[in-house]
Amino acid sequence: MRILPFLLITVMLASLYWASPPPITLSVGDLKVEIDARSGALKVVRRGAPIQELGFGVWTTGWSNFKHQSWLKARVETGEGEVRVVGEAGNLAKYNYTVKVEGESIVLEGEVEVLSPGMVEAVAWGSWGLDVHNYAGAELLVLEWNGTRSVKLPPSFRSDEIVYSEASYGVAVGGVAFFTLNELAVSVDDERAWGGSAYSFKYWVYRKWNKATSSRFKIVIQPYDGPDELEKALSAVKFLFVLTQPEELRPLYDRLMLSFLERRYGEISDLALEGLRSYLKELPRPGHGFLRVEGHNIVGEDGRKVVLRGVNYIGMEFGWLKHREEHFALVASWGLNVVRLPFGWAYLEPEPGVIDKAYLALIIRNVALAKKHGLYVVLDLHQWKWSPKFKGCGLPDWASPDAPDERTASVLFFKNESKWELVARIWRILAEIFRDEPCIAAYDLFNEPMPNDDLIPRGEFAKLTARFYEYVAEKIREIDPNHIVMYMPPWGSDVKHVFSIDVPNSVLTGHFYAGGTWDGVTGYEHITKEELVEALEEWVEAAERLSVALWMGEFGVGSQAYRAIDWARDVVEAMDKYVLGWAYWCLWLRDVGYALLYFNGTPKEIAKVLERPHVESYTSEVTYFHFNEDDRTFELRVVVKRGVEEVTLRTPPNYYHLVLTDDVGGSSSCSLNISKGLLTIYVRGEPGAVVTIKARDP
Repeated sequence: MRILPFLLITVMLASLYWASPPPITLSVGDLKVEIDARSGALKVVRRGAPIQELGFGVWTTGWSNFKHQSWLKARVETGEGEVRVVGEAGNLAKYNYTVKVEGESIVLEGEVEVLSPGMVEAVAWGSWGLDVHNYAGAELLVLEWNGTRSVKLPPSFRSDEIVYSEASYGVAVGGVAFFTLNELAVSVDDERAWGGSAYSFKYWVYRKWNKATSSRFKIVIQPYDGPDELEKALSAVKFLFVLTQPEELRPLYDRLMLSFLERRYGEISDLALEGLRSYLKELPRPGHGFLRVEGHNIVGEDGRKVVLRGVNYIGMEFGWLKHREEHFALVASWGLNVVRLPFGWAYLEPEPGVIDKAYLALIIRNVALAKKHGLYVVLDLHQWKWSPKFKGCGLPDWASPDAPDERTASVLFFKNESKWELVARIWRILAEIFRDEPCIAAYDLFNEPMPNDDLIPRGEFAKLTARFYEYVAEKIREIDPNHIVMYMPPWGSDVKHVFSIDVPNSVLTGHFYAGGTWDGVTGYEHITKEELVEALEEWVEAAERLSVALWMGEFGVGSQAYRAIDWARDVVEAMDKYVLGWAYWCLWLRDVGYALLYFNGTPKEIAKVLERPHVESYTSEVTYFHFNEDDRTFELRVVVKRGVEEVTLRTPPNYYHLVLTDDVGGSSSCSLNISKGLLTIYVRGEPGAVVTIKARDP
């Protein structure tokens, strides 16, 4: 009989040893977060059913194995006002983060590092614990730039992904929002496919194609009551996302983050816009100041003729908003001096008369990043396949006429002059902001008007769009008399139907995809070099005939297309011959297609075609320029008018050692400003002489 008390005590001690320690609890109002003291995984409770198993999941290559944080032991420590979690998923990945109350929010912030990149397919953070019995039929909201996407969690089993969002700012369910400021991909899945009894939502913080093996993350957990409050919170998150760069805006970001954490959303938009505009204004002016048109040339405030060469840095027009400062710096390092920034009217004015101020802030921020790195900007009101209802981008659906297809919609839009005022209104909003900003090279008023020859003859359509451009330009001039406006013929590429417009300080812009490279797949298989040069000469001759300045706003070829590099090099050399300005299509991150960068951010081989010396500005007239990529020599011809003329070239770092080798007709010299990558050649000769300058890399 004495043994029974002993056994009872032993069992009680064993159960105490093996029992899980109580969770660590953090609370904000009626929002409670419980942190598992063994694994560091979270459970969130507010009013309704709990959101459980919040933590990291790691998949091995081929999605062949899965480990979840709640299954693993971690080091969980409590400190002053915070809980720190340090854990590891075998030899695959480790995570280190804190959880703490800040204002009226609970913040999870830290870093995840992949230890064996060759073995890891992906890492995600999220909840694997939305129990089917509690959440079947419930609404989950995926928070995207243009609003919330409602997802109904299906009672019946779904084997495929319930929803996937490439760029999300959070998930909201059960009166709790999980915001991220990193714009991560989010998926919602039915875990019954894997033997579970719950739904999951996941933020994908690492994929095997990522360049970096470590990633910082910040999740802000907040309660919300109703759609209006959630919409205000999402708007604040968008502003904070914009302000994550450049580093100089960090004090403003930190200040507004405090407001967000205290759920004081209303003050964020105006302070963010004011701060961005002040930052843009304070940046150093571009070297040539405001640009204007004189005759066939673009001219700076210093009187020099300026050749704008750069890239189209795409994304804003279709909702890819991950523009990085390092990419603007990369463009400058290639010896280029301009970015054409397409933007989407559908994002700027998602509803009639409603301007998305966060998107406006994004435009200002990207202009500032360009200016910081010495680049001019061409703002482009872009469209491709017209609008979302035609599976395209650009115009908002509410502004698009009822039509069976995008070409018909385009013709009906341009025929309806009341629609022109809608475009003018958007440009006036931008002109109000940028009218005193010298780094804006031009406003590209409307991208690629689409004809429909069955509805209206091409020539008449060209005349119609000419009137449209004149109307919009006139409305802009009421606010902004300073900036160049750009216009283009049908499709942007129809050189047979080019026209001039009765607008001073305007530039004809052309899009050049000779041989059919406009599809991103075709390369050099359908056109010869001679035909390509002839196609470009048509543009030069048309501009001379119309007595207008010409800028080639787009040219490009799919990087994987047949002889793509040869095509791009031959186009650049042909434009060199006529000292034309241009913007390559496009700077983006994608392994195939037009993108100059791979998905991991590494430049492709075709990008080297752009990384070369370029004529940047000159005082007199440059009649010819040629750069030989093979032997790294260049030749240019300069008309001397004043005895001494200047020609400045932008040179990438690997061409800093160019020296003059031959000087016909005068005694010339050069100087190099390495800090700005500018090589200035001083050309001397008798007035009227044509001087040929040659240079090489010793």
